Order: sequence, then C-alpha cells, then structure tokens
Amino acid sequence: MLACANPIEMTERASRCAAGLSELASERGLSAEALAKAAELDSSVVEANLHGTGEAPGLGELARLCVAF
Repeated sequence: MLACANPIEMTERASRCAAGLSELASERGLSAEALAKAAELDSSVVEANLHGTGEAPGLGELARLCVAF
C-alpha cells in the first residue's frame, strides 16, 4: 500500500467493521503486525484497516482476519 496525501475514506459500514476488528484485536492483545502475520496479510494494510483508513478490506481479507482471530 502506498502512502498518499489524501487517504481513501472508508464507507460507514466498512468503518464500523474496522472499529469492530480493532476492538477485537485489542481485547485479544493482538497488534496489527501480529494479526497481519496470523492472517498472512500485509501489515500496513491491516494497520490501515484497524484504523479505518485506506481501502475497505475485501471479502477474502475479512475471511483471513476472522480465521486469524
């Protein structure tokens, strides 16, 4: 993922999903890097997802995150 001056805004639904993922990761004591490793995803993408920035995760990425939890 490339950094840019104007990050992509997530939709409301994707933002709620990101907030839920972030809360669950926090409850489980998982950092974005640890979650990314467990889900076999790029850590910068997972970090952006957990903070509600960047592109909304796709179905495959969400499935990987769910299995990682």
